[in-house]
Amino acid sequence: MGSLNWHFTVDQYRAVQHIPLNETGRHADRGGPGDMYSIGIEMGEVRSHNPIVTWNRSAKLTAVLMKQYHIPLRNVVPHYYWTGKNCPAPLLTNGRPGHKWSWFISRVDYYRRCLETRPAAAL
Repeated sequence: MGSLNWHFTVDQYRAVQHIPLNETGRHADRGGPGDMYSIGIEMGEVRSHNPIVTWNRSAKLTAVLMKQYHIPLRNVVPHYYWTGKNCPAPLLTNGRPGHKWSWFISRVDYYRRCLETRPAAAL
């Protein structure tokens, strides 16, 4: 059985952690700085699931991790940032960050701001 080399998988129902955050994943750029210094979050793309719910759950997880590890919003980047890969494809525009990625980042920022006034469990 192969191992999962990213930190979290998120779908519309849950977020599951696969490896500890202090463990280097193999999720971004084949052992480069993306793997060494980032947290890998995979968003499940299941046809029967509502992608907006998955993206919102991913944004919430991202906001919680940002708060816990003091990660600035500018450091929240798509896989595209590390490799030029069209990933996450549903949130990129013509294979690059655009208005859909901006929408996702605005959701992350919204949940980050919510955490300033509410505990993470309330999200």
